[in-house]
Amino acid sequence: MFKPRRRGRALVAALAAAILVAGCAAPGSQGAQPGGDTPQTTPKRITAVSTKGDPLVVLEKLEGAADTIQELVSGGLGMIDTQGNVHPEYAETIPSVENGLWKVLGDGSMEMTWSIREGARWQDGTPFTAEDLLFTIRVGQDSALPFGDPAYSSLDSVEALDARTVFAKWKQPYILAERMFTRVTAIPLPQHLLEPAYLEASASGAAAGFVEQRYWSEDYVGLGPYKISAWERGSHMVLDANEHYVLGRPKLDGIEVRFNEDVSAVVAAILGGGVDVTLGSGLEAEQVVELRNNWRDGQPGVGIAAFSGIIPQFLNPRPALVSNLEFRRALLMAINRQEMAETIRLGLVPVAHGYLREGLPEYQQLDAQLVKYPYDPNQAAGMIQSLGYQRGPDGTFHDAAGERLSVQLIADTGRTDERNAQVAIADYWGRIGVETELAPNPPRGDQEAGATFPAFRVRRITDEPERVAEFQSSQVPLPENRFRGRNTPRYQSPELDRLLERYNVTIPRPERMEVFGQVIRHISDQLVVMPIYYNVGVTAISNRLKNVIPRTGTAQAWRSFEWDVE
Repeated sequence: MFKPRRRGRALVAALAAAILVAGCAAPGSQGAQPGGDTPQTTPKRITAVSTKGDPLVVLEKLEGAADTIQELVSGGLGMIDTQGNVHPEYAETIPSVENGLWKVLGDGSMEMTWSIREGARWQDGTPFTAEDLLFTIRVGQDSALPFGDPAYSSLDSVEALDARTVFAKWKQPYILAERMFTRVTAIPLPQHLLEPAYLEASASGAAAGFVEQRYWSEDYVGLGPYKISAWERGSHMVLDANEHYVLGRPKLDGIEVRFNEDVSAVVAAILGGGVDVTLGSGLEAEQVVELRNNWRDGQPGVGIAAFSGIIPQFLNPRPALVSNLEFRRALLMAINRQEMAETIRLGLVPVAHGYLREGLPEYQQLDAQLVKYPYDPNQAAGMIQSLGYQRGPDGTFHDAAGERLSVQLIADTGRTDERNAQVAIADYWGRIGVETELAPNPPRGDQEAGATFPAFRVRRITDEPERVAEFQSSQVPLPENRFRGRNTPRYQSPELDRLLERYNVTIPRPERMEVFGQVIRHISDQLVVMPIYYNVGVTAISNRLKNVIPRTGTAQAWRSFEWDVE
């Protein structure tokens, strides 16, 4: 998707719980028109709270609620559900191999055809046409602008067959091509609003002038079910129903989104009756218990989110033993992951066994491919001893030279859950004789330090199937790529590279998932990541709301036009 950047970031002011309560929208009720007896239906409006604060700009992909806000105001040819499947939105249908609109040719190139629904319009009422999609590609492929996306490098050409149809040629296979012109890849841009500014910026060579317009924030006009009618930085945003939404006018008339990063204040506002729904991933397991026990007007919806795990360092680790597979297996078997799930995640989510998100249609078939490791500290200690280590009088393993076996484990100590996981893992390892040094993550922005951590790192791991491509050797963070590669463990394997190359060019889903099974088996067998447990996706949902789903990944609001109040 496009990721425009603005100079500077507006300060995000935390709202007190009292302000949230005061701003609560009252439940819908019947009233009378002024000066008459004719009944009038009160507009259906709800109050939401973003626990991630004020988004910088609408189209910037930020963690947490900014994604949900983007779902509310942005739209495209397709929309993506909680399992990552693409459904028609402004398109008549999503191209697929089965319906013939996605063709893979003998030379490896591809062709795709999209047709826009008849009568489609932007939020300002202007017709949405194929010319908007051509303009989107033109802007996205402009190297002077910060809108890079892997899809653009695979595209050969895009042309309009008529006012509602575009035809694209691809130079090479691209498995995520069906996500083109959605909110995650090449989100459609309104030519009638942006082309003059784009041409001016291109002519003057001042690309920054194009991405710093108010369009990207307060003046945003998109295709989503809700449109921005007001935005007070650091305070709140008001969204109104989009009368022109292609799937029908939303059932809600409006949503007020308040920004508050203080979770305690948000919970107080919820219990005080001032919040209908939370957006984003700010609430954790502790808040689930508090809301279940004390919130009479609603319930916390709980979903299973991406898992947490331990990332080993594979390139020049310290100590070198980290690269030994038997050692990593021993360390994982020393951790009582079920106990961690029950204490840190309060039993709300299961133990994770590998790079596989529950909820995929093929979950049962793929789950059988994972190599699973039991909790067995005695066997774990024996495995380390077989590597040439002996326990000293202090119970810690020592090598033949008498050096203590010690590893470093880093984590985001600013996150309570990651800090708790870090301490628990160190305790389990200490019980079998492995000394563990606890340390915080390197400062944000220090790419080199973040890539060259000595031994192990606790972190949340996005387990969407397409993200496995990040384990390619070409993605290892190195000095030559300024440590910006996405292969966090810096794992390099010709065997996995071959599997990923096959995965990246296998278009039919059944065959692709078969290759994916081999990929996740390799990752779990070699412990490229050491899975611990899934995370909790918590959404506070008031009893008067209907059709709101708990957050799992980044698709909390994918059918928000169906949200309603009783």
